[in-house]
Amino acid sequence: MHKTRPSTSADPAQWDKPARPGAIDVEVGRRGGSTIALDATAQAMQRAKKDPPKNLTERIEQLTRENGGLRLQLAYHQKIQGAICQLRDDAQFAVDKMGNALVRFTAEEDKAAQDLQEATEAAPHT
Repeated sequence: MHKTRPSTSADPAQWDKPARPGAIDVEVGRRGGSTIALDATAQAMQRAKKDPPKNLTERIEQLTRENGGLRLQLAYHQKIQGAICQLRDDAQFAVDKMGNALVRFTAEEDKAAQDLQEATEAAPHT
């Protein structure tokens, strides 16, 4: 079974950097939410440096919120992966079925042509 890999940058220097915010991240940000991609932008990092948590309790709450967000994102990606795998399996089934149908049709077509030729040769010529 062919496994697909996520697209990666051709530049190896980009591999260890956070992903740029995509359309979904931008929409989440517009609605007041946050994603890992948004939190990893230069602006968000600088803002976090300027406004560090005041105390340990605040930091724990912040990390708990981040952890919850990560769990939600993980659940989303797991659901999408499941849907993609099912789509791939369904598409492969359809391709296989079409291939089998084409083989059967070709065999029937060849048999019909052969039967016609044999019947034509066996028929009395007038």
